[in-house]
Amino acid sequence: MKHKHHKEIIAWANGAEIQVRSTLNSKWCDCKDNNPSWNPEYEYRVKPKEPRTFYASINLKKRDVVGYMYNNIKAANRYLSPGRTVIKVVEVINDEIERLQYDGDEEQHF
Repeated sequence: MKHKHHKEIIAWANGAEIQVRSTLNSKWCDCKDNNPSWNPEYEYRVKPKEPRTFYASINLKKRDVVGYMYNNIKAANRYLSPGRTVIKVVEVINDEIERLQYDGDEEQHF
């Protein structure tokens, strides 16, 4: 049986930068000196080179986010229901907190 973090360990051995997060926290952090502990209680990933962008449906009045994320705006708008708008979710790669960003009022669709 392979180690839980086998894929990330191989990437790290080949020079990739690794990020870690606790299962209790959604914040990805760089491993100090790029020296991961490979703790089975944590999640690890290869540090992305570019921020990932997703789209989600939200009701701004209720601050209710649908549980689905879409890779492109066309797919997000396809499943949009009345009273909701699409927001752009951008992953922050550095040590900052991940943030939700939206553009416009609740009637505007991207």
